Amino acid sequence: MSLALENISGETLEFQGLKYVIKGPKDSLNRSLKILVSIHGTDTTTKYLRIPRNMNDHERFDLIVVVPLFDKGTGDFSFITNIGNVEDRPEGSIFYDRFGTIVYDWLKALLHFELPRVFAERKISVDTEKVYMFGHSAGGQFLHKYLLLHGCFDITKAAICGPGKLDRRNSLPFNMTASDYSKNLKALIRSHVAFVVGTSDMAQGNCLDDSSNGDNWENNYCNVSGQEKWRRQKESIKYFQEELFPLLGGDYMESIILHPPQWHPTGASFPIENRSGRAANPISSKNVRFYWTPNSREQGHSGTKNYWTARQYLFNIDSHVSMPLIKPDPFVVYEAPINAYLEFGKNTDSITHRITFTTNKEVPSNSSEEFIPDEGQVISINRNTEIRARAFTKYKNLKTYETNGSSFSIGRFLFADPRLKAPNIIFEGQDNYSNDYILKVTLPIPITPDVYIWYNINQDAEPVDLLLSSLSPQAIVDHPGSFLYIGRIKISNPGNYTIRARYYVFEPFGWLLFGSQWKVSKLGTKTFQL
Repeated sequence: MSLALENISGETLEFQGLKYVIKGPKDSLNRSLKILVSIHGTDTTTKYLRIPRNMNDHERFDLIVVVPLFDKGTGDFSFITNIGNVEDRPEGSIFYDRFGTIVYDWLKALLHFELPRVFAERKISVDTEKVYMFGHSAGGQFLHKYLLLHGCFDITKAAICGPGKLDRRNSLPFNMTASDYSKNLKALIRSHVAFVVGTSDMAQGNCLDDSSNGDNWENNYCNVSGQEKWRRQKESIKYFQEELFPLLGGDYMESIILHPPQWHPTGASFPIENRSGRAANPISSKNVRFYWTPNSREQGHSGTKNYWTARQYLFNIDSHVSMPLIKPDPFVVYEAPINAYLEFGKNTDSITHRITFTTNKEVPSNSSEEFIPDEGQVISINRNTEIRARAFTKYKNLKTYETNGSSFSIGRFLFADPRLKAPNIIFEGQDNYSNDYILKVTLPIPITPDVYIWYNINQDAEPVDLLLSSLSPQAIVDHPGSFLYIGRIKISNPGNYTIRARYYVFEPFGWLLFGSQWKVSKLGTKTFQL
């Protein structure tokens, strides 16, 4: 963390009587940064700072994560129509409008007045005009209402996750009239926004007591089974989609009604039934999306899992997954059995991905044996063992509902056969025509078409059979100085030269008898002053 941010990153800051925390990437002075606002639910916690941080998104996408910390003592912020006395807040009246929406205007002021000042003082380049937003549970409902008030102009993308209630009959905010609501709904539509809900989400944001009673929809919601809660939550989404339909036009509406492949309970679905009220002049927009986070009942209302789906939408994450790294170098020859291990490749980690592997030359699948780098796991390597490894996303892709997997990395671990002596490297003399120095490699066994000699010159590493490693582009990058011996080695300039050489003996039927196709000699090394 640069000095510009280290004194405030992770610290609780205050603005106009409300608190917030931020987290930025390292070396912030040398980067052009963007803002992600991460809004917590009824559990007022900095967990919503940790979720993007644990996935390293602040580094990957050059983000400063901003998390408002709304005080429950002022009321349940996500269902606010009145948040206490304005007089209780320093200068609070300047953010009070006719709806009584002090908290929503506070966030707008934080983004456009306070944070630009904070960053300018520290000479940090941050785009505060276009921000990303993520809200889960009650935070999703808060973000939904924020977009109704302040949508479109300053939002790059917003993800409203697990909101519980969306439609007008259950979330008409700020004492809006139906006319006001329709006007503000157009501001939301013009924003780039995704609604993300778990396929098994049975939670209800404002229902804390199952013994609640009353005639209103919210209290009745608390008195039903989890299955009914799930149904009513999806119904809220259905009705909200129906509210959008007259504004967007029928053709586009068809494209945003998107169902997951599996619902809980089995067989339930909520298609748009009433398609009347097609807009004569529909709003030209393709900004609104609905996505589902496939999950279990136990994780149905998970901020972490919903964020995984949301981040794919927010940051246009490429579905490409980097191959795992095999360590130590699998393409050098070893003298004795070793322990190998796997590491995550670029932009993958244990938070968002898992690694599987095989040692029987089968391509690893998501169900193959898992390798867990963080637990110090190793793979015992014997004679000529081949490791194949792949990385998979832990969570499913928001469009395909499948986990994304990498190509497989391959490592062929070879061991020197003690029965095969090292090759001999000799100086034969100078060429009479070119004056090149001529070196030759001689073997203690007959040279046949099944014998391959590899050498290098003045390399710290030993020669590698690049034909064997052809399935691993990285092996070729790591061993650029290995050459196949074709009868002699020519050196043009005088100097000191160290030659390293091995030979490989191909056994066409050896794998049937011994589990191996290759025998590899000991390493031959010799230094010449030419």
